[in-house]
Amino acid sequence: MSYPNFDNLLLELGLSAPQIENLLFSFKSAQFKKGHHILNINEVFSHVYLLSEGSVRFYYLTPDGNEANKLFLFDKDVFFPVAPIARNRPSLFGIVTCEQTHLRYIDFDQFKEQLTSLNIWDKFYMTYLEWLADAKVDREYRLLTLDKSELIQQLTLKEPKLFERISDCHIASYLGMSPVTFSRLKHSP
Repeated sequence: MSYPNFDNLLLELGLSAPQIENLLFSFKSAQFKKGHHILNINEVFSHVYLLSEGSVRFYYLTPDGNEANKLFLFDKDVFFPVAPIARNRPSLFGIVTCEQTHLRYIDFDQFKEQLTSLNIWDKFYMTYLEWLADAKVDREYRLLTLDKSELIQQLTLKEPKLFERISDCHIASYLGMSPVTFSRLKHSP
């Protein structure tokens, strides 16, 4: 269950390379340092973002003020408010860069309008909606049925770039454990 590749999906949906280039031409470009908030909690998530290079994390804020990570995305990934609640209300989560990041962005409605005019919006949207639903079920299953060591072991196999590019404290949060527990289990045989 790998994250859908933006360019490949557009090709599979019948767009030509020039059509994709034309679509990307309508995106703006931005560069951010590590720790930049692309979306703050309580802001409206109103853009489509394409990571040219770098990584981001999506997080919730717990009642005690700690960040609980829910998702990490990397180079060439696209992200947008897939669920209607994410684009129609103030955001319940934030999005922040994990390293120096270059991205492209466009207004969600403008992007949707362009893909609708190309007659591919429904299939494009459904691909990401299905991925999101599958990822949530898979993550929920792992968090509820595996012990902490098994969680780390599975994550190491499924998402090795997390361990190469994301700090241990953020991985620990994603797995629902303290950084101390994560560090101890990560280094145990």
